[in-house]
Amino acid sequence: MFTVHKAKEEEIAKIKDLLYFTWVDTYRNIYSQQTIDKVTSVWHSHEALRNQILDPNTYFAVAKDENDEIMGMVTAYKRDNEEILISKLYVYPAHQRKGIGKRLFDEALQAFGNVKKVRLEVEKDNPKGVSFYKKHGFEMKETKQDNVQGEIVTCTVMERSFA
Repeated sequence: MFTVHKAKEEEIAKIKDLLYFTWVDTYRNIYSQQTIDKVTSVWHSHEALRNQILDPNTYFAVAKDENDEIMGMVTAYKRDNEEILISKLYVYPAHQRKGIGKRLFDEALQAFGNVKKVRLEVEKDNPKGVSFYKKHGFEMKETKQDNVQGEIVTCTVMERSFA
Protein backbone atom coordinates (compact mmCIF):
# COMPACT_ATOMS: atom_id res chain seq x y z
CA MET A 1 0.00 0.00 0.00
CA PHE A 2 1.26 3.48 -0.80
CA THR A 3 0.11 7.07 -0.98
CA VAL A 4 1.04 9.93 -3.31
CA HIS A 5 1.27 13.57 -2.28
CA LYS A 6 2.95 16.75 -3.41
CA ALA A 7 6.54 16.84 -2.24
CA LYS A 8 7.46 18.96 0.75
CA GLU A 9 10.68 20.82 1.46
CA GLU A 10 11.39 18.66 4.50
CA GLU A 11 11.48 15.58 2.20
CA ILE A 12 14.32 16.88 0.02
CA ALA A 13 17.08 14.84 1.71
CA LYS A 14 15.15 11.58 1.14
CA ILE A 15 14.30 12.63 -2.44
CA LYS A 16 18.03 13.23 -3.06
CA ASP A 17 18.76 9.73 -1.71
CA LEU A 18 16.17 8.25 -4.09
CA LEU A 19 17.56 10.16 -7.06
CA TYR A 20 21.15 9.15 -6.34
CA PHE A 21 20.30 5.48 -5.84
CA THR A 22 18.10 5.25 -8.93
CA TRP A 23 20.59 7.19 -11.07
CA VAL A 24 23.37 4.77 -10.15
CA ASP A 25 21.11 1.78 -10.75
CA THR A 26 19.64 3.07 -14.02
CA TYR A 27 22.58 4.84 -15.63
CA ARG A 28 25.74 3.03 -14.43
CA ASN A 29 26.06 1.37 -17.86
CA ILE A 30 25.32 4.61 -19.73
CA TYR A 31 27.26 7.31 -17.84
CA SER A 32 30.53 7.38 -15.96
CA GLN A 33 30.38 7.54 -12.17
CA GLN A 34 31.84 11.04 -12.45
CA THR A 35 28.89 12.18 -14.59
CA ILE A 36 26.37 10.52 -12.27
CA ASP A 37 27.99 12.32 -9.33
CA LYS A 38 27.85 15.67 -11.20
CA VAL A 39 24.21 15.25 -12.18
CA THR A 40 23.11 14.20 -8.72
CA SER A 41 24.98 17.07 -7.09
CA VAL A 42 23.99 19.81 -9.58
CA TRP A 43 20.61 18.83 -11.09
CA HIS A 44 19.47 17.28 -7.82
CA SER A 45 20.93 19.84 -5.45
CA HIS A 46 18.90 20.88 -2.43
CA GLU A 47 18.30 24.30 -4.00
CA ALA A 48 17.25 22.88 -7.39
CA LEU A 49 14.79 20.46 -5.80
CA ARG A 50 13.44 23.16 -3.47
CA ASN A 51 12.85 25.48 -6.44
CA GLN A 52 10.97 22.73 -8.27
CA ILE A 53 8.82 21.96 -5.23
CA LEU A 54 7.91 25.64 -4.87
CA ASP A 55 7.35 26.29 -8.60
CA PRO A 56 3.58 26.71 -9.22
CA ASN A 57 3.99 25.44 -12.81
CA THR A 58 5.59 22.19 -11.64
CA TYR A 59 3.89 19.13 -10.24
CA PHE A 60 6.39 17.43 -7.91
CA ALA A 61 5.06 14.42 -6.02
CA VAL A 62 6.35 11.48 -4.02
CA ALA A 63 4.97 8.02 -3.36
CA LYS A 64 5.35 6.79 0.22
CA ASP A 65 4.79 3.44 1.87
CA GLU A 66 2.90 2.81 5.10
CA ASN A 67 6.12 3.52 7.05
CA ASP A 68 6.34 7.01 5.48
CA GLU A 69 9.36 6.01 3.38
CA ILE A 70 9.68 7.48 -0.12
CA MET A 71 9.38 4.82 -2.82
CA GLY A 72 9.27 7.00 -5.94
CA MET A 73 8.86 10.50 -7.31
CA VAL A 74 7.71 12.43 -10.38
CA THR A 75 8.09 15.96 -11.71
CA ALA A 76 6.06 17.36 -14.57
CA TYR A 77 5.94 20.82 -16.12
CA LYS A 78 3.18 22.51 -18.03
CA ARG A 79 4.52 23.46 -21.45
CA ASP A 80 1.33 25.12 -22.67
CA ASN A 81 -2.39 24.82 -22.00
CA GLU A 82 -2.63 21.27 -23.31
CA GLU A 83 0.87 19.74 -23.09
CA ILE A 84 3.04 18.66 -20.19
CA LEU A 85 6.61 17.43 -20.00
CA ILE A 86 7.55 14.64 -17.61
CA SER A 87 11.10 15.45 -16.55
CA LYS A 88 11.65 12.91 -13.77
CA LEU A 89 9.92 9.65 -12.89
CA TYR A 90 11.97 7.41 -10.60
CA VAL A 91 11.03 4.47 -8.39
CA TYR A 92 13.46 2.53 -6.21
CA PRO A 93 14.25 -0.75 -8.02
CA ALA A 94 12.87 -2.83 -5.12
CA HIS A 95 9.50 -1.11 -5.61
CA GLN A 96 9.30 -1.23 -9.40
CA ARG A 97 6.55 -3.23 -11.14
CA LYS A 98 4.09 -2.54 -8.33
CA GLY A 99 2.07 0.23 -10.00
CA ILE A 100 3.94 3.10 -8.32
CA GLY A 101 5.33 4.63 -11.53
CA LYS A 102 1.94 4.43 -13.24
CA ARG A 103 0.20 6.03 -10.26
CA LEU A 104 2.77 8.85 -10.12
CA PHE A 105 2.30 9.40 -13.86
CA ASP A 106 -1.51 9.40 -13.51
CA GLU A 107 -1.38 11.87 -10.61
CA ALA A 108 0.80 14.21 -12.69
CA LEU A 109 -1.76 14.08 -15.51
CA GLN A 110 -4.63 14.85 -13.13
CA ALA A 111 -2.72 17.76 -11.59
CA PHE A 112 -2.82 19.62 -14.91
CA GLY A 113 -6.39 18.87 -15.92
CA ASN A 114 -7.11 19.01 -19.65
CA VAL A 115 -3.92 17.45 -21.02
CA LYS A 116 -3.88 16.53 -24.69
CA LYS A 117 -0.22 15.53 -24.99
CA VAL A 118 2.59 14.34 -22.72
CA ARG A 119 6.20 14.40 -23.85
CA LEU A 120 9.39 13.13 -22.27
CA GLU A 121 12.93 12.12 -23.09
CA VAL A 122 14.48 8.81 -22.10
CA GLU A 123 17.99 7.56 -22.81
CA LYS A 124 17.93 5.14 -25.72
CA ASP A 125 20.11 2.73 -23.71
CA ASN A 126 17.67 2.66 -20.77
CA PRO A 127 15.58 -0.41 -21.68
CA LYS A 128 13.51 -0.40 -18.47
CA GLY A 129 12.52 3.23 -19.03
CA VAL A 130 11.71 2.79 -22.72
CA SER A 131 9.70 -0.36 -21.95
CA PHE A 132 7.74 1.36 -19.15
CA TYR A 133 6.71 4.26 -21.37
CA LYS A 134 5.81 2.04 -24.33
CA LYS A 135 3.66 -0.10 -22.02
CA HIS A 136 1.80 3.05 -20.99
CA GLY A 137 0.98 4.21 -24.51
CA PHE A 138 3.97 6.36 -25.43
CA GLU A 139 5.31 6.34 -28.96
CA MET A 140 8.82 7.15 -30.09
CA LYS A 141 8.86 10.39 -32.05
CA GLU A 142 12.54 11.08 -32.66
CA THR A 143 16.03 10.57 -31.32
CA LYS A 144 18.43 13.33 -30.43
CA GLN A 145 21.85 13.84 -28.94
CA ASP A 146 22.05 15.36 -25.47
CA ASN A 147 25.07 16.66 -23.59
CA VAL A 148 24.78 15.45 -20.02
CA GLN A 149 27.51 17.09 -17.95
CA GLY A 150 30.00 16.60 -20.78
CA GLU A 151 28.91 13.14 -21.97
CA ILE A 152 27.00 12.84 -25.25
CA VAL A 153 24.13 10.35 -25.18
CA THR A 154 21.29 9.47 -27.52
CA CYS A 155 17.83 10.18 -26.15
CA THR A 156 14.50 9.09 -27.47
CA VAL A 157 11.73 11.68 -27.45
CA MET A 158 8.47 9.93 -26.63
CA GLU A 159 4.93 11.23 -26.72
CA ARG A 160 1.45 10.15 -25.71
CA SER A 161 -1.62 11.92 -27.00
CA PHE A 162 -5.07 12.00 -25.45
CA ALA A 163 -8.22 12.55 -27.50
